[in-house]
Amino acid sequence: MMFFSILLLCWDVATSAEKRDLALWGAAIANLGMLSAHVLTPLSLLPFLAAEAVRFRRTRKPDFALWTALLLPTISIAFYIPLFRGYAAIYFPSLFEASWSRIPHFYYDAIDVIGVALFLAVFAALLVPQEKSRVTSAPGWRREELVLLGCVLLNPILLNILLMRSHGAFWDRYAITTEAVMYIGITILLGLRLGGNRLAGYTAAAVLLVFCVQADVWLVVSKPSLQDASVLAPIRRDLPLVAASGVTFFEMNHHEKPDILSRLYFLKDRSVAMEYTHTNLFEDRGFADGMKPYFPISAKVASYADFIHQHHQFLVLGTYDAPEEWLLQKLDVDGARLTWLGTYQVPYVDSDLYLVTLTKGD
Repeated sequence: MMFFSILLLCWDVATSAEKRDLALWGAAIANLGMLSAHVLTPLSLLPFLAAEAVRFRRTRKPDFALWTALLLPTISIAFYIPLFRGYAAIYFPSLFEASWSRIPHFYYDAIDVIGVALFLAVFAALLVPQEKSRVTSAPGWRREELVLLGCVLLNPILLNILLMRSHGAFWDRYAITTEAVMYIGITILLGLRLGGNRLAGYTAAAVLLVFCVQADVWLVVSKPSLQDASVLAPIRRDLPLVAASGVTFFEMNHHEKPDILSRLYFLKDRSVAMEYTHTNLFEDRGFADGMKPYFPISAKVASYADFIHQHHQFLVLGTYDAPEEWLLQKLDVDGARLTWLGTYQVPYVDSDLYLVTLTKGD
C-alpha cells in the first residue's frame, strides 16, 4: 500500500510537472518496492502501463524515462517463479477459493468499513451553515488518469478470474490497492460536495476523527493486549495440547513459553485433510517437512494415526466448523468424546478448548 501510494504520486508528478527527475527516481524505487512486496502485486502495475499507453496515444510522444521506471523493476518478478509453481500445487478450502460471488463482497466490505463514518461526516457537514464557496474551477481529468483509476478498480475482478482457473484462494488484502483508489474517489466526492466550505470540512473531519480514535485508539486502550496463551498453562498440565489449525500452531510456536511448547502438537493426515477441508496447505507445504529448515519449530508435529494410538486423552484448541480445520470433526466421527471446557482469551484465531477422550477400543 505504501509503495503503491508513492508510485501513484510520483507518476502524477512525472506526467504533469516540468521538473520531474526526483519523481522518476521515486517511481522506479516505489515500483521495485511494490513488486517485491507480494507475489500478486504485478497486477497493481498493469493500470500504470495501461495509462501510459493511453497517454502515448494522446500525445504521440513516447516517455522513455517513465516507461523505464515502470518496466525495468519487473525483472524482480523472476524471483516469484518458484512461488507460482508451489502455489499451483496447493488446494484451498472451497470457502476461500476465488469465485464470482467474492467480487461484489469485496467492494461491499471495502465500503462497509467506512460507510457509517462517511455518512455521518457528510450529514454533519450539511448541517453547518453554508458559506460562499472558495473553490475555483479545477482542471479536467486527463484520459490517462481515468484509465489508471478505472483499471485499479477492476483488479479484484481480474484477480478472481485469474485465480478461479487454478482454484486459488482470494483474500481482500490481495486487492488492497483497489481499496486505496476507492477511498481516494470517496474523498474527492466529499470535497466536491463540501464546495470549499472550510467550516463544513472541519466538521466532517472532526466526525471522522472520532471514528478513528474509537477504532484505532480506544479499542486498543480498552482491550488488554494478549501476548500468549498463558491462561491455558494450568489446565490439565499432564495432557498434550493439540492446535487444530496450522496457523494457530505456528503462531503459538512463536509466542508461547516452554511450559506450553513442551506439550504442544500439530497433527497431520493428508487424506483426512483433503476429505474434510479440501486443502493440503499444511500437509504438503506445512510444518516440520517444508518449513522447519527456515522457521525453527520447537513444538511437535505427529501423524494423526500415531498420536491417537499413543494418547487416549488430550486437549484440543480449535474451532469445530472452521473451513480449514478437520481435527475435531474427524475425532467426532471416530467416536471420541469431546468435552467443551470453555472459550479462553488468547491472541489466536482459535479460542475454544476441548477435552478429548478416546475409548480403549480406539
